[in-house]
Amino acid sequence: MKFFKNYFLLLLVGFVFIAYIFFNRQSKQYYPTQEIASFAQAQELLNQCGPNALVLFDVDDVLITSPDYIARGHLPKELKTQIAQAFSQLSDADTLEEVYSLLWQKPARVLIEPQVTTIINNLKQQGALVIGLTSMESGSYGVIADMPKWRADMLKNMGISFTQKYPNQIYTQLKEYRNNYPVLYEGILCTNQQPKGDVLAAFLDANNVHPQLIVFFDDGLKNLESVGECCKKRGIAYRLFHYKGFERFSSALDLPLIMKQVGMLINEHRWVSDQEIIAA
Repeated sequence: MKFFKNYFLLLLVGFVFIAYIFFNRQSKQYYPTQEIASFAQAQELLNQCGPNALVLFDVDDVLITSPDYIARGHLPKELKTQIAQAFSQLSDADTLEEVYSLLWQKPARVLIEPQVTTIINNLKQQGALVIGLTSMESGSYGVIADMPKWRADMLKNMGISFTQKYPNQIYTQLKEYRNNYPVLYEGILCTNQQPKGDVLAAFLDANNVHPQLIVFFDDGLKNLESVGECCKKRGIAYRLFHYKGFERFSSALDLPLIMKQVGMLINEHRWVSDQEIIAA
């Protein structure tokens, strides 16, 4: 009898586990994405985007990046920990923000694919709405007084200008972060660290925009899923591209060189590029 009780209990536990896995998978939405290393892999679709299409581009590590390793995203968690341990002053929140803002401001930024300026201009000529969609803060950050203006000016200097059919807007119905809200500034949606799908939805509602197709390029799967969820809820067809073009740039420097580079930024507020620090 004891054997049968144990056997029954084992079956029950197994059934509960299988049911949990099944329902967990059922509840998790899946938004198909296509990984690409170049916009050329999406060119055929982009050529077909007209007045009924909205094309969204993330900015950092999709349109632009830095030739300098630590000025880019996707830094390993271990490296961030090593930098924090090496420089105790980074434990102060204000100092950390100032250093990060210098890391945004001082290193050079370049177009990952120079032909993207032509791609964006062609999309606008075809009648498509072309909007930037970045997680960036919408107010000040460290030494940068106005993040949206700073970023818009930088992109314009590189030849990138988004659709500016709609006036600058503040989405106060969304969550506040650092005393600011997500905004639309000169065709760039700055989500202020809020989910990109939520900010996209606010933009669509505020401007009565009803695209038949949304195309989105981003280097983060979480952001792609957020926009996919927004599209699915609204019955909008979508194509999500997981962009990996930034990987063509240089790999990490040796750790001692990185520490020297970061130390100069913290102590002297001076940026020394990868090439300069290697040649020194």
